[in-house]
Amino acid sequence: YVDNWESKKMWDIPENNPLAIIDEFEEFKNENDSKVDLLLGNHDISYLSKALYGNSVSGHQGAHEKLIREEFEKHLSSFKIAVEYDGVVFSHAGFSSFWVDSVTSKHKADKKDVINLCNSFVNDDKLSEFDFNGYNAFGDDITQGPTWIRPLSLMSNMFFSKQVVGHTEIKEENAPLLLKDGDKNLLIVDTAEHNLFLTLNTETFEWNKQK
Repeated sequence: YVDNWESKKMWDIPENNPLAIIDEFEEFKNENDSKVDLLLGNHDISYLSKALYGNSVSGHQGAHEKLIREEFEKHLSSFKIAVEYDGVVFSHAGFSSFWVDSVTSKHKADKKDVINLCNSFVNDDKLSEFDFNGYNAFGDDITQGPTWIRPLSLMSNMFFSKQVVGHTEIKEENAPLLLKDGDKNLLIVDTAEHNLFLTLNTETFEWNKQK
């Protein structure tokens, strides 16, 4: 929501700076509550995490960290880590079996309830659970959570068989990109332009790309 190159230039334009962008998403959510889910990614959690490496993402706006964190905290109840519709799970980067096993074991939770567990962390000051903590600086590691893992590692160790993720940019002409292996379906919807809109049929896993 806040670390794209355009928003970084706009601190002198009150109606367009990152604080206004967060407010705008909150307003849109309030006006369309039952139709809108706002998901957090690593660039958002970097302002909210209390862990030592919480802000170790590219483009983190250290000079404005306090302001951005306070703005996110004002609206935190409107944000989630993941949602599931008709067996399709939407998150910033995806859920590996390794990470699900680790986090549910740590918190003594049922693996089938991992989405609710993750969303509970948002308002319980436990967002450090989603910090980068792996061995690969790019996040291409099955140990990474739903805000960090990269597609190839995720495909090798998917917990949910149908997932839709962003996080990893692909060329606009190739978007969305479907990775498929047996019953595993991973749809990647992020582009360098961050302007991809599509309608997804959750029953057939088919989509229409929107302009």
